[in-house]
Amino acid sequence: MDVFQYLSNPFEGDFVTLAAELAAMQYLTFCKRARRVGASVGQPEDALLDTVIEQLTQRAPSATYWTPEVGTIFTGIRQEPSAEVYAWLRAQIALSALATGVLEQVSLELDSQAPLLFAGRTFPATRLHIEGSAAQLEVTAADSDAAWSFSLAGQREGAPLWADDAGPGVFLELEGAPAVRFVGGDWHAAWGEEPCAAVVASENQRAQFSAALALLQRTMPHYFRWVTALLKEITPMQRPGEHMIASNSSALRLGGVDIATPASTTETVEMLIHECSHQYFHMASWLGTTVTPDARPHYSPLKRRERPLERILLGYHAFGNALIAFGRLVELGMDRDIDERRRTVVAYMDELKLPLADEDGISELGLALYRPLRARLAPQNSAELPAYPTTELPAAP
Repeated sequence: MDVFQYLSNPFEGDFVTLAAELAAMQYLTFCKRARRVGASVGQPEDALLDTVIEQLTQRAPSATYWTPEVGTIFTGIRQEPSAEVYAWLRAQIALSALATGVLEQVSLELDSQAPLLFAGRTFPATRLHIEGSAAQLEVTAADSDAAWSFSLAGQREGAPLWADDAGPGVFLELEGAPAVRFVGGDWHAAWGEEPCAAVVASENQRAQFSAALALLQRTMPHYFRWVTALLKEITPMQRPGEHMIASNSSALRLGGVDIATPASTTETVEMLIHECSHQYFHMASWLGTTVTPDARPHYSPLKRRERPLERILLGYHAFGNALIAFGRLVELGMDRDIDERRRTVVAYMDELKLPLADEDGISELGLALYRPLRARLAPQNSAELPAYPTTELPAAP
């Protein structure tokens, strides 16, 4: 389990390479599980899925596979197997393969029993015709005039980056090229646990997030790499209040996060680190549970009620990484910029750490995430912040 310590925080080892390997493994696992669904409903042969599986087996591991299109596959896998579910799985896998460059051509027609996802846009549960190439995707509904089109906007780490032709076309840039897509609330409407007050992205949002990434790249390169390695799309959402920020993510929405807007540069830095830390926690959770079967629930200062121990550990992991970043901002003389948020996060951590201190109920995988971070934060109390570590930066992919 030692290698999974790399997912605790960006100072333990080469989390970039590990994340690429785990992203590829998870994608391949989903495809193989879908293949078994096909066999269980009387379709033992499938050239489309066999091609995707073969390509994933032969290609180098890549974090480009950590995308919402891939995560959405699981929503079909967890359903009761049927011919209709399998048709949907084939279509979502085909779209995910086109989205990530695993396939360069897709041609399908199906009666979709649930929404399908591509580049932040969902297609309704109806009869759909899907036609895609390496540079263009067209989706049309047979029972209406509804149609959707997508074009190639660039490349990121050797994989295609797609733009919704009807969308705002706003991207967050890395190294001068489009890299992270701004999207709306389609995913939330189809699979989210609660609605998202999504905001249509504009230059204001791009400027907000660009400033945050620039600060990270200049002053905290480890966290810049930590954030950008898995971040694929952002849903900007309405800020809940003048003195409140909010952000969200889901284990099913690989690489996708919700971040409040407008927000200051340091607030945006905190939210990006918080939600992208969740991405690494979720990545570990797909491998196994972070708590033991007998783990007891405990009080959560965020929800103000009892929550499963896994959620307590999830919060500790995200807020703990934010505290390390706060320590660096204090070193840079930005105390006043983060004072209110620092006090809030420290208060959360003072409560979150209590049920974790004796490690009761934390699994071996959970300890790999917890112990290195706890060591980075100690000795910590409400009056001090952890020193910013100096370790070797993992190589870029």
